[in-house]
Formats: sequence, structure tokens, C-alpha cells
Amino acid sequence: MKLITRILATCVALVGAVALADEGQTKVQGEQNADCAQPQGQQQAAVEPAAQPEPMASGPAAASADQTTLTRVGVAVEAGGGVGGFLDSRAAIRTSEQGQWTLRGVVGTRTHFAGELAYIGSAQGVEAVGVASNASLIGTTFEAAARFNVLTGALQPYAVGGLGWTHYGLTGTTVNTSDVGNYANVMTFPLGVGLSYRVRGLVLDGRFSLHPTFGQDLIRNANLSTWDINGKVGFEF
Repeated sequence: MKLITRILATCVALVGAVALADEGQTKVQGEQNADCAQPQGQQQAAVEPAAQPEPMASGPAAASADQTTLTRVGVAVEAGGGVGGFLDSRAAIRTSEQGQWTLRGVVGTRTHFAGELAYIGSAQGVEAVGVASNASLIGTTFEAAARFNVLTGALQPYAVGGLGWTHYGLTGTTVNTSDVGNYANVMTFPLGVGLSYRVRGLVLDGRFSLHPTFGQDLIRNANLSTWDINGKVGFEF
């Protein structure tokens, strides 16, 4: 009986020793796994790609921003033509209506206040006794004007006023015994109203103008003030 008791006690002791050893080994392995897991997580965090910067805006918004940066006030170049004539009946009766061609530059198409520079050419027949039937009166005008844009959007009504100079020359006749002079230089004061439409860089413009003048020495006793209606097409930058 004592032998059996000793054998059982020995077996219990061996089992307890084995259990303790196994528990210690499991604890050590758990700590090692934890230590290994932490650097691995840090390594993953280190190799994780950095956040990419947001892509730059594209499309209409970006184009609009570029335009605002490059041409903040708006610059346009326009070309076109129209018709006009003298306001004074004493001048109008001796000449036909003018055919006109125009080249105009505008600075400030996107602001309320703008400036203009223009070249205007004109040609009209002369119907006076003493000159050849194919005589023509050629006008060359240069103008500088201030412009007020009532609106600054796509549809833009506006008013202009400024100062100009016109040279008239009589051509196409070798003999002139009429009361129309061979040439004249006059100062003009252009006044006008117009309507411009701007879309995707394209500009469509229509205008009615009056040009009061000083220096009426071309047609005897006649004032050389003129009127005109013209249309232009251009590009905005």
C-alpha cells in the first residue's frame, strides 16, 4: 500500500512539473510573438505609402482660373465694318453714305471701366459739280476712348466717349472746281452705345456712334460731324 501511494505521489509530482514547464514555455512564446508583432506593425506603418496630394483642378474651373490669372481685366481685338455718313444735310447732299472698316483694341472687357484704341477707315462717293463722277472721299480716323461696361458678364451693354482725329482726302479726280476741298483734318469727339457678347474667347459687338467735329474746312459751310452703325467680330485674351 505504501508503495502504491509513493508511486501515485511520484506520478502527481511529475505531472505537475510537466504542467508548470509547459505553462512557462507557453508564456515565453507569447511574449516573443508579441515582441515580433510590434516591429512588424511598425514596419507596415513605415512602408505604408504617404497620402497623395490632391490632384490639381481640371476642366472649366481650372480654365477659368487660368484665364483670370493671365487676362484678369480682359483684352480683346476686334475687326469689322459698317455704314455711316455726314449729319449736316449740306455735306450729306454732296456725298454718298460711307462704307467703313474698323480695327479696334479694348482693354478691360471684364471690368466696368475700360479703354479703347481704334483705326477707322471710310470711303464715300462725291456728288458735286466740278469733280469727276468717280471721285471718292477717303477718311482715315484714329480714336482713343474711355468705355463704361454696364455689365461684365457674357452679355455686355456699354457706352463710350473719347477723342479722335480724322484726315479726309479727295481721290479719283484731276480737276476740282467744286466747293469740296481736296483734303481736310478734323478733330472728333466720338460718343456711342453698343452691345457686346462674349463666349469662349469669341467677341461679337454692335455699336451706334456719333462723331461731333471741329475743323469744317472740307465742304463749304458744312459741319463734318458723322454718324455710323458698325459690327465687329474679335477674340478676347
